[in-house]
Formats: sequence, C-alpha cells, structure tokens
Amino acid sequence: GFSFTYPSNLEISDDTPKGEEYYAVLTLKSSQTEETLTISIKDTKFKNADDWIKEELPASKLFGAGTIGEISAKQYTFTNTENTEYLKTVAIDLGILYEITNLGEGAFWEETSELIASSFSFGEQKVETPAAPVDNAIYEEEEVIE
Repeated sequence: GFSFTYPSNLEISDDTPKGEEYYAVLTLKSSQTEETLTISIKDTKFKNADDWIKEELPASKLFGAGTIGEISAKQYTFTNTENTEYLKTVAIDLGILYEITNLGEGAFWEETSELIASSFSFGEQKVETPAAPVDNAIYEEEEVIE
C-alpha cells in the first residue's frame, strides 16, 4: 500500500483499470472546476523516466527534478490538443512507474502536486526492536503490509 496527503477540498476516486498492469489510478478533482490531478502506478518495461517519456510523450520538455516519496523523479511539461501546458512528474523504480499528472492550472494545483509527491509513502513499515529487553519485557518485530 501507499499513502499521501492532499487538500481536503478535493474529491478522490479510484479509476484503476482491471488487469494486472496497473496497481492504482487515482483521480483528485475539485468540486468547483473540471480540473484534475491523476496518480498512476503501474508496471513498466522502462528503466528510467527519460526513456519512458521519449516513447510516451516525445513532445514534452524537461521541467525539473524532484521525488515521489523517496524515489528520484523528473518533471516534464507537455501540451494538450487545446495548447494548454501541463505538468507530469515521473519516477521509475524496480520496474514500477509512478506518475503524477497535473491537469489543473495555477498555484493551487502546482502546490497540490508538490504536496502529493513529497508526502507519498509506502505502507510497509518496520518497527525496530530494541537491543535488549527492559524489565523482562519481550519485544517482537512487527511488519505492516497492506
């Protein structure tokens, strides 16, 4: 599993297609506009974001770099058929593509995209076991898997 933080005024929907390629496709939408932000996680044959973007969005331009969680990511701008420029953040790790597509305009959507990318975390957590038990207590390692 994974988690992330997003503004409370957005509605989130699970739009994951059936099949084994996708792990998740989530759409965040404002109730006041038609603008959206999409998070997609799926298997990929590509080893890095540059190779993926060359094939999937060859007309896009490198905008910057960042992270999705702790995974290095690159940001690209691309233009839709109506000549509106959008931002896509892409990371690839262990054959999995993490993609945040910002289809909203303005500072709110840019900040939301940055918030999601920086707060993104994976669900597997380990609780460290102390080196020596105190007061005859027994400590066992726990692992949370969703």
